[in-house]
Amino acid sequence: MATGAVSLWNNAVQEYYTSIFEAAKKHYGLPAGASKPLSEYSEAEMDLLAYGVDSKAFSKHAPGIKPPKTAAKGKFEGILTGMWRRYQEKGGESSEAAYFIPTLCTDCHGDRLKQETRTVVVCGNTLPQLSTISLHDLSDWITHTQKHFTASDDSLLNSVLYDLKTKVNRILHVGLGYLSLDRNSVTLSGGESQRLRLASILGSGLTGVLYLLDEPTAGLHPKDTDGLIHIMKQLRDLGNTVLVIEHDQHVIAEADHVIDIGPGAGRFGGEIVGQGTLEQLKSQPESITGTYLKEAKQLLGSNRSGNGNWVKIVEASKHNLKNITTAIPLQTLVSISGVSGSGKSTLVFDVLAQAKEDHIDGCKRIEGIEQIDSIIQVGQTPISRMQRSNIATFMDLFTQLRKVFASQSTAKAAGLTAKSFSFNTPGAGVIAVKALVLLI
Repeated sequence: MATGAVSLWNNAVQEYYTSIFEAAKKHYGLPAGASKPLSEYSEAEMDLLAYGVDSKAFSKHAPGIKPPKTAAKGKFEGILTGMWRRYQEKGGESSEAAYFIPTLCTDCHGDRLKQETRTVVVCGNTLPQLSTISLHDLSDWITHTQKHFTASDDSLLNSVLYDLKTKVNRILHVGLGYLSLDRNSVTLSGGESQRLRLASILGSGLTGVLYLLDEPTAGLHPKDTDGLIHIMKQLRDLGNTVLVIEHDQHVIAEADHVIDIGPGAGRFGGEIVGQGTLEQLKSQPESITGTYLKEAKQLLGSNRSGNGNWVKIVEASKHNLKNITTAIPLQTLVSISGVSGSGKSTLVFDVLAQAKEDHIDGCKRIEGIEQIDSIIQVGQTPISRMQRSNIATFMDLFTQLRKVFASQSTAKAAGLTAKSFSFNTPGAGVIAVKALVLLI
């Protein structure tokens, strides 16, 4: 342990995790010793190391002993347990993702159903087959099945099919008809997840509820906006209030009431500059949104031809891409447009961004990739999981600021270094807690 048995633990965290592991062994009465070779570990020690104190694999070795509640007392998560948690939280994009090798079950071949279940056929399809088609195609199958069993007069079946059709149509209305039932939820974008949630709650029948939505049109093609608005109005008509933070002009135009906040961002914002219907907003000169919509400003841009070189993606066929070939001009601003689910993210992030000199996935080849020095992805995932992380730490501004403070004569006289000005240094600051005590 202490000499690098766990390759995942670099120098910065090895001592920390080793101390927790040793505390856990002490809590359960296991022999101490961080330098003992793994080959000499007992089964209980290996299960503790791999799966942690809260796992079923280890709890069988310590019946009746409650797990420690803090890290200092030995609340050790377990190496494999921690790896799996981070892998799931980051949607398969954790730093340990290379350790996970997905393989198909040799029995069901990925259907995840037992033999008896996956062989039942209804109107020419099995359940695993229905799971792989789009919701658009699933809707057609439901319609066909309803017609097929019309004469059967099976009230239970008709009720199930009607309910299924209703649920699928709600998803189609919010522009998610391209999804399939076997799509992992962790792969959905923020906008997709929010719209899927919106479609699911419509069937709850709740009234008197205030729904708060944060830019539900994010990632949605304008042609699908009407369906989303239809869903939101259905929620409203049930007796609910729907409050939406939105930039889309069409959504703003369909709103019963608009509140415009501005006039700028940061310290220049925080004021109500207009409110009312859209027409009322247009007549309020302080409303930036109203003025923009009134004047119907057009988007203006200038084009540049680039340096004459191109990166060509040849015969891309991953996910929704159907054997397409396209070229991207270098040193230009390129926009990839299209309806939701058409394959934009697949082309950019799953094919182009994953291209390596020795491995190309999702297409036949990529020409001209050697002209690019590096590929930097800027997505919408949180920049850090650390609660104390902020803009300054992410931009590495605090490093420079600490150097400035440490260079002052007063700091030098006090023996302070740049590390002394870190908010994470124990004893660097004092938090004063004041309490008001009432004696009655």
